[in-house]
Order: sequence, then structure tokens, then C-alpha cells
Amino acid sequence: MFRAIKDEIKNGITKTIFHVIRFGGLLIIPFIYGFSYIFAFYDPFSNVNKVKMIVITDKNSFLGSEIGENISNTKNKIKLGDLDLTLKMNHIYSDNKNLENEKKDSFVYLRINDTNELENNIANIIADDSIIQDIVSTSKIIEELNNPTNQIVKLTLNNKKNYLLAFGIDAGSSMYSTTQFVLDSLLKTISSENNINHLSWQVLKKKKNIPYEKSLTAKEKDNYKNEFEIIKKDVNKKINRVVNANPFNKEQKPIQIEGHMSEHTKYGYGLAPFFISVAMWIGSMTLTFAIHRKIYDNSISPGMRYFAKWTLLVFGILLQATILMIPLYFIGFKFLGLNHWFMMYGGAIITGIFFVSIIQAIRFSVSGRTVSILLVIILLVLQMASAGGLFPIETQTSIYQFLNKILPMGKTVTIIRELSYETNWSNIMINFSMLSIWLFIVPIGVVANHYKTLRHYKNNNIPLPQGVKNTKLFENFRNWGNS
Repeated sequence: MFRAIKDEIKNGITKTIFHVIRFGGLLIIPFIYGFSYIFAFYDPFSNVNKVKMIVITDKNSFLGSEIGENISNTKNKIKLGDLDLTLKMNHIYSDNKNLENEKKDSFVYLRINDTNELENNIANIIADDSIIQDIVSTSKIIEELNNPTNQIVKLTLNNKKNYLLAFGIDAGSSMYSTTQFVLDSLLKTISSENNINHLSWQVLKKKKNIPYEKSLTAKEKDNYKNEFEIIKKDVNKKINRVVNANPFNKEQKPIQIEGHMSEHTKYGYGLAPFFISVAMWIGSMTLTFAIHRKIYDNSISPGMRYFAKWTLLVFGILLQATILMIPLYFIGFKFLGLNHWFMMYGGAIITGIFFVSIIQAIRFSVSGRTVSILLVIILLVLQMASAGGLFPIETQTSIYQFLNKILPMGKTVTIIRELSYETNWSNIMINFSMLSIWLFIVPIGVVANHYKTLRHYKNNNIPLPQGVKNTKLFENFRNWGNS
């Protein structure tokens, strides 16, 4: 066995400087693929404030202009578990000549529609003397602010910027209501001193049956001064009740969406099981380009040669997994805990050993080199689609759910995911058992390699290695060849 391994190292790895460089390059393939993807998407949410977002309002709307200013001067924070997302909005008026260019350049834009109707409805609620209890009017005002039929706020996403993220935000905005998105800014606006005065005059006009659109002259305002002060106190009291009743206002955060994700909220943690699995499959496949099925020493038996090559492939897997996992530790996976990182490291190694065993068997079982590589690539593509690494497999069509159950990568993704945090050993053992079924292909590769070696010896009149000459398998083959 040792002589067979030495022979493979000499001819497949250290034969020339080119062979050394080639083997060294193959060792970093999983790092180039797996680390690049995981590092690129490790924590994209921390930079979401760099995405351009705008708020569009009308100048002719009193509330609209103030709402826009309040939003653009506020850092809107979304909290998901222990993940804080800070969104910074820029304000622009609807009559701005650069509006269309701003919209095309923005990822998200909020259109605050004409709020005159909203203002009129709130004034009607406050002016209604039939509403005796303040808490009733408070409830009605909050209901008015939250009423989606008012279409006060229209959130538009620029899908061309990034369709996947746009889809996620769209789903989230539908879940939590886009009106809630600016509720705090609405409340800040209607409770401002300017708006209290403005709203009080609107209530007074309603009581005097003065049209909403008519502006009061300075003389009229002076005549109604005493009544205005009484109304203003009532308006101020009711608006303050509305503000105090707002659950979002208690922590002074414009948006406060609570979620339960776990303590591990880096996006890269979620991607790692999938990209580690894909990286190890690609790494295993490329290793077989260096440690291939070529015969170097005719005196070494086919079975010994097969397992010598497999031993070197496993050694390569150990190096590949190490080169991949150590950088992941330093970019932030250490925060999963050393124990979980070591388990992920072990999961990457075991994943690679399973994959390289399967790929070697496929490549030794199929006659054509090109055909064997094509089969391995087709398997990779099918597994990437069905591994359930990016979305829950239950959300995919039935054919991919079926492939997930039978192909090996679906099992390795689950195993590495379990090893990453909150480990369920029963689930790991079940998936390992199902993954092990794929090792049935190894005996097929060993037998196929044996027959191909004998054929090579016969066609080239090469003496058979000791231990093979008198086997029944060879005698049958030789008799078949002479028939």
C-alpha cells in the first residue's frame, strides 16, 4: 500500500514543477469558491443604510411637506432579533425636475400622497361634539392613520437594482403594512406646534361651517381668537392622547419590528452550509484531475492502486477543508463558538470524503473521461438546485423535493447546518445514514477499475501483478478474451 501511495505522489503530484503547482492550485479551489461567496454575503444588512432611498411628498400639502422632512431627518431602524437595520431616507418634492432620475437611481422610494383628505378626516373626528370620550376619538384617529384604504403611503421598489432583495422588502412591507412604516413620523408631524395651530383652525372652520379650502383672513382670525384658544386646548389634548397611545413611540424608534431568529443573525452563517457543500464537491471533482485513474506501475494490483489514489484524494480533502475553514473562522465564524466551528470543520472534512469517494467511483466506473466529468457536473447542478441551501426545500417544486431526498448534497447541507448551532445529533445521524447509502457506488468503481486494468494488461501484453494472476476473476476474463 505504501509503495502504491509513493508511486501516486511521485507521478501525480511531484513529477514536475507543473504537477506541484497544479496540485497546489487545486487545493485552494474550495477556498476560492466557498469563501468568496460566504465572505461577500457575510453581513450585507450592516450596509443597508448605503442603499439610496427617497421620500416623495407634495409641496401643496401641509402634512405632506412636514412628514417628508421628518422622515428624511430620521434614521429609521428595523430590529430583527439582535439585528439592527438602519435605513436613511432622502426627501424630494414631487415637482422636482430631477424626480424621475432620482427614482431610477433609488432602490426604494416612498410616495406620501396628498394628505389633505387625511387632515380633513382628523379635523372631522376632533370637531365631532358627539364623541364624548377622548379615548374614542383617539382610537378613531389612530385607525385613520393606519387605514390602508387611504393609500397615504405608497412604497415602490426598484426591482432592477436587486430583484431578490426587493421581493423580500415587498413581502415584509405587505406583512407589516407600509402605513406603519411612517406612522411615527405622521404622529410627530400632527403633534408639532405648527400643526396643532393649523389643525385647530381647521376644526374651528368646521364648527363655523367655513369651507375647508377657504383661508381665514387676519381679521377673521382675530375675531375667532377666544374660540380658537379653547379649541386648541381640546385638539392638543386629543393629539397628545394619540401620540401616547402609539406603541412605537415608547422607545422613540420610527420602526420596531420584533422577530425571533436566534442569536446568530449574520447572513453568512445561513449561507455557509450550502456553499461549503458546493465548494467541497467542486474541490473533490478537481482533485481527481490530478489523482486520476492512470496506471504508473504495472506491478501494483488494481485494488491497491485504487485505494492509494483514494488515500491521496482524502489527504487533499483535509487540506482543502483546512484552507477553507480557517479564514471563515477569522471573518466571524468564531462567534458561533469554537466548539461549533470545529464541528463545522469536521463536517466539511466528512462531506469532502463522502464526495470524493462518490466522484472517484463515478470516474472509474465510466469509460470515457469526458463522459465521467459531465456526469459529475450534472450531479452538481441538480444538487445545487435541490439542496435546500438558500430557501426551504418545502418551497420548491415536487421534483426538487424528491431530488433533495436522494442526492447527497441535501444531506450534507442539513448536517453542516445542524453542526453550526443548536445541534440535533439524532437528525445528524439520520442524514449520515442516508448519505452513506451513496457509498454503494464505491464497490462498483473498484470492480470497474479492476476489469479495465486487466484489459489494459492484456492489450499491451503486460505481466499481471502478483496476486492477480491466479484469481478466478482474471481467469474468467482471460477465457472470455480468448473466446
